[in-house]
Amino acid sequence: MLRNHSDKELDYMCTLDWDSLMRYLDEKYGKEYRNEYAEWLSNKILEIHNKVDHRTNEELN
Repeated sequence: MLRNHSDKELDYMCTLDWDSLMRYLDEKYGKEYRNEYAEWLSNKILEIHNKVDHRTNEELN
């Protein structure tokens, strides 16, 4: 289960590139959580991309 992060921690995490974010999560929470978070984040990015792509296609037609 994903942890609830403080606003301050989320702000910090948003400043990191992917590799730095994965190292941060690994060091702070462990590899299992890091992998879970990476999968969740990847799915969210894909979900948002698909919504934007779908809207763009509708606007073109």
